[in-house]
Amino acid sequence: MVPRRVTQQERKARTREAILTAATRLFARRGVEATSLDDIAREIGRTKGAIYANFKNKRELVYALLDRHEVPVDLSALWKEGVPLADRLAEAGRHLAALLKTVPRDTVILDMEYRLDWIRNPRGRERMKAKQAERMREVRRLIAAADASVGEKPALEPDELLGIVSILASGIARLNVESPGAIRSGTVETVFRLLAGSPGDSGGE
Repeated sequence: MVPRRVTQQERKARTREAILTAATRLFARRGVEATSLDDIAREIGRTKGAIYANFKNKRELVYALLDRHEVPVDLSALWKEGVPLADRLAEAGRHLAALLKTVPRDTVILDMEYRLDWIRNPRGRERMKAKQAERMREVRRLIAAADASVGEKPALEPDELLGIVSILASGIARLNVESPGAIRSGTVETVFRLLAGSPGDSGGE
C-alpha cells in the first residue's frame, strides 16, 4: 500500500503544534523573557523562519499559548439567586479547590509567567482586559442580581470580588504544586466564605 502523502496544510499544522509544545516547555523552564524564538526553533530542530511562518512575532506566540492554557473555571455558584453570598462563595471555593488539584505543574508556572508578562508589557495587559471585558460585564450583572435577590449589599463590589477570587485561585494553584495537600478544600471554602464580609459593610470607606 502506498502511504498517503502528507499535505502542506498538515505539515504546517504539525509544525505549529511542535512550536507550541516547545514554547510551553521552555517558557515554563526558563520564563517568557529569557526564551528567544531561536531557542524555540532549536528545540524543534527548525529555523526561526518556521516560527515566523506560523506566528508574526513572539508576542503572537505568547497569546496563542495563553488561549491554549486557559483553565476554564466554573464560578456560576456566585450568581445563584436566592442564596446568600457567603454560601455562594463557599460553593465556588469548593469547586475551585477540586479543580486546582488537577491543574498540571507547567500550567501553573505558565500562569505565573503570563501574569509577570502582563506587568512588564502594558499592551499585553490591555489585550487581556479587552478580551475579558464583555464576559466580566455579564458576570458583574449576574452577581449583582443574585445579591439583590437576597437583599444583600456586600462589602466588596463585583469587580473587587472577582479580582480577589482570581488572586486566591492563582495562589492556591501554586501552593498545590509546591506542597501537594498543604491546603485543604475545607480551608479554601472557609476563606472564600469570609469574602462575603458582613451585610452592609462599607468596605473600608
